Amino acid sequence: MALYIGNPTNVIVSEAYGISFAKYSAWMLLPTVVCLLLAYVTLRILFHQKLPQHLQPPDTDPRSVLIDSRGAVLRLLLLGFCLATLIGTSFAGVPVWMVTLPYAVITLIRDVCYDIEERCRAQTRRRHSDDNMRIPEIPLANIQNSTTSSIRSTAIGTINNEADANVSVPTSIDRILKHIRQTTRWAKIRDRLQDSIGWVTTQLPTASAVIRRLPWTILPFTLGMFVLVEALSDTGWVSIFATGLSVITRNYITAVYGMAAISIVACQLLNNLPMTILFTRIIQHPHFVTHVHSDVVMQGVLLGLIMGSNIAACGTLVGSLAGIM
Repeated sequence: MALYIGNPTNVIVSEAYGISFAKYSAWMLLPTVVCLLLAYVTLRILFHQKLPQHLQPPDTDPRSVLIDSRGAVLRLLLLGFCLATLIGTSFAGVPVWMVTLPYAVITLIRDVCYDIEERCRAQTRRRHSDDNMRIPEIPLANIQNSTTSSIRSTAIGTINNEADANVSVPTSIDRILKHIRQTTRWAKIRDRLQDSIGWVTTQLPTASAVIRRLPWTILPFTLGMFVLVEALSDTGWVSIFATGLSVITRNYITAVYGMAAISIVACQLLNNLPMTILFTRIIQHPHFVTHVHSDVVMQGVLLGLIMGSNIAACGTLVGSLAGIM
């Protein structure tokens, strides 16, 4: 909640109202610190009997755990540069995706290069191991004898199996035709797609592992929620919600805590990301804006929406995308 990029809901609200990275952190850093301190005190009170007095650190070298130490250092540097760039460009109003996307592309290219380099090393090691293998020498007389025997046996087998060939060939053709009939066009496409995915996974294991770990399973749920939000907007419910939500615009306190409470409850029904999009449209609607008589109240509404969308993750499983994942 302290940083602009800490939650996608923060980005949605900030982009909709032009809140810069520095301005966002200036407003939300202190509430985040207070929430952390309160959470720490609460956990200490509730679980003080279960917390050990001394924690034994694992007897493991941290460097031995890293699979790619150079890649780990590079990613930390890229993350630091990305945060610094976000802070610096926030004053110029540069969109967040224009800053983060190049760093993501650089990281992906580095993963691909790492996989190619590892594959080349493996091929070199395999080539050296093949060169070191000894090929046994076979005497020429044995080759001649085995060749003569194989030719003789092949000729005899050909003569003996001429009658069987006329029977087995139609059977083989029928079997092939039956297999062709059972194989549909979509099955062929599926097999080719699976072969392509398997080839990419084999050739680029690191990059494919990153792509495979993306939350693809929650994509249908998220798209369904976005469709629901669009349906509410198209059917006129946004204007109704805007009129009803205008009761929290009496003063700054009701704006902050009222919006926070309503957004927390709404997140448990819609998830925090679709809820934030819906509520952003609601507070931008003329039926809501006409009841806001000062910029301070509107600022309180925005901060309450941000606070509610972040705190709602602690409610139910549907409250946030992180909980679903």
